[in-house]
Amino acid sequence: MAIFHGRQTTPTATTETKSSPSHLLAYQALIQAGPRLKPLQQVHAHLIVAGSHCKLPILTKLLTLACTAGSILYTRLLFLSIPNPDSYLFNSIIKASSKFHFPLDAVLFYRRMLIGHILPSNYTFTAVIKACSELSALRLGRVVHSHALVRGYDLDSFVQAALISFYAKCGELCVARRVFDKMPERTIISWNAMISGYEQNGFAEEAICLFCRMRDLGVKFDSATFDYDLVPGMEHHVCMVDMLGRAGFLNEAFQYIKELNPIKPAPAVWTAMLGACKMHKNFDLGVVVSEHLLAAEPENPSHYVLLSNIYALAGRMDRVETVRNMMIQKGLKKRVGYSTIAVNQKTHLFSMGDKSHPETIGNLSVLR
Repeated sequence: MAIFHGRQTTPTATTETKSSPSHLLAYQALIQAGPRLKPLQQVHAHLIVAGSHCKLPILTKLLTLACTAGSILYTRLLFLSIPNPDSYLFNSIIKASSKFHFPLDAVLFYRRMLIGHILPSNYTFTAVIKACSELSALRLGRVVHSHALVRGYDLDSFVQAALISFYAKCGELCVARRVFDKMPERTIISWNAMISGYEQNGFAEEAICLFCRMRDLGVKFDSATFDYDLVPGMEHHVCMVDMLGRAGFLNEAFQYIKELNPIKPAPAVWTAMLGACKMHKNFDLGVVVSEHLLAAEPENPSHYVLLSNIYALAGRMDRVETVRNMMIQKGLKKRVGYSTIAVNQKTHLFSMGDKSHPETIGNLSVLR
C-alpha cells in the first residue's frame, strides 16, 4: 500500500544568493538548467569563470539538481570539492539522495555530516531513515534511531512515521507497532505507514482492523485532504481495494469502489477487485466486477477473456459463448503470450501452439 507524505518544515537557504546581482543571475541560470546534466555542467563552468562557484547556496542548488538528474557520480565529485559544507547543504543533499533512490549515498553524506560536527535535524533523520529502509539495513537504521533519540527527535511525527515504515520494511512489525503506539498524536502519515507495514508483511486482517480503527477515530482520507492538502491518487484506491479484497472483505471493497463517486474508477481498481473475487471464489460478484471492467475499457481484449473465464467458473456457459461472439464482432483477439528459453547461449522463442521450431515433434518441443 502506498503511503501519503505530508508537509515538512525544511531549513531555508541563507540570503547570500541575494547579496549581489551576479549571484542572483547564477541562481536563475541553475533554475533554467533544471535537472539536466549537460546544461548544469555548462552553468557550473560559467560559475567558475565568474567566481560564483564558492557560494554555498548556489552550490547547494547545483548539487541537488545534479542528484535529481540522476548523476550521483557528478554529485559526489561536486560535494568533495566543497571545503566547508553547512547544515543546509548537508540536509539538501541527504534528502535528494534519499528521494531519488541513492540510499547508500544518503547514508554516506550523513556520516560526513557527523564527522564535520554538524548537528542533524528532524529533516536529516527522516531522510536517512528512509534511506536505511530502502537498503533494508536494520542494524544501521537502529543506530540512526538511537541518534534521533539522543538528539530528542524520537517524538517528531515525521521521524516516527519514517521509523514505522523502516521497521515494517525490515520485518520488525512489533518494533514498528511500539513506535506507533507511543506516538502522542498520530498523523495520517503514521497511520498509513503502520497499515502499509501490516499489508506488505502479509497481515491483511491486522491492516484492516487498524484501518477501521483509524476510520472510527475520524482520521482517513478527509484528514489527508484538509490537513495536508493531499488528494488520494488512483494508486491509493487500488491499494485499498486490493488490501480489503485480499483480507476477504469483498463487500467492503466493492462498497469502497462505489463510494468513489464522482471519481470514475480506473480499470486497475476493477482488476484488483476481480483478483480478490477469484481468490475467494465469489464468482457471482466476479461477474458483476468483470462487467464493470469491460465497461471501463471496452477495447481491451484481455478483459473479455477475464469475463469469459469468470462466467465459466460461475457455470454460466451461455454467457461464455456470448462474450466470445462479442470479441469476434469487434474484431478483438487475445494477445499471444510468449516464452523464451536459452540453450547453449542461444535464445529460442515460443508461443502457445507454436510448431515453427525445427526440432518440434508433434506437440512437444525438444531441444538438444
